[in-house]
Amino acid sequence: MPPTSQHTTGAFIVALGVLILSFDALLIRLVNAPEWDVVFWRGLLMAFTLFLAIAIQNKNSMRLFLSFGWPALFTALIQGVGSALFVLAVNHTSVANTVVLIATAPLFAAMALGGNLTLLRRYHEMPRMPVVAVSGLITAALAIPLSNPLELSTQSYAWLALMGMVQMPAALVMITLGTRYLTSPEVSLFILLETLFGPIWVWLVLGETVSPETLGGGMIIVGTLAIYSWLNIQQARFVSIQKM
Repeated sequence: MPPTSQHTTGAFIVALGVLILSFDALLIRLVNAPEWDVVFWRGLLMAFTLFLAIAIQNKNSMRLFLSFGWPALFTALIQGVGSALFVLAVNHTSVANTVVLIATAPLFAAMALGGNLTLLRRYHEMPRMPVVAVSGLITAALAIPLSNPLELSTQSYAWLALMGMVQMPAALVMITLGTRYLTSPEVSLFILLETLFGPIWVWLVLGETVSPETLGGGMIIVGTLAIYSWLNIQQARFVSIQKM
């Protein structure tokens, strides 16, 4: 695939994944349950859904995932712990504060090699679906000692099912798949879109206040991403022409 096509494909996949992911904080609020119960069901349902998909689509992907050894397990561990910490953060501060902190990801991706995203980029042949599935098991395991997952309301279970079986698997698989086409800092920049959309969904549905600073910052982020992506595409086209 030509460089321009690769970048365009990766940008589309990651942008769509982040858009789906941006509903995460809203769903956590709607579940309205103790944080560790949310962590448990979020991880377990995501793992169940993706392991079922793996069993139906490609049973060998799990074996291939394990063949990568410690990088595969470490990637799943980072993702699983991060998922648990996100739920805790949303329950202890505003959604806007949480996603603004996440917005520092490009800095760490550029200066500290980006942990999870960098490993995924380095091992681009590693199957992505098992990474997310195993990370879900890790998330659920972390919550077991502190949760009472069988004491929730019917409404809470409905929101958890939507989050754990549809929204989170789709979003994370798309974002991790995008690392095959984009560098770690590029993927992290797209994750900044959640800084804009996450608080807006919560504000529209639940009325949680979004400050003018958050809205202004979100507009800057979207503008920066648009300019950055356009410049990257033009550069890729130029390199492709030069090689002809």
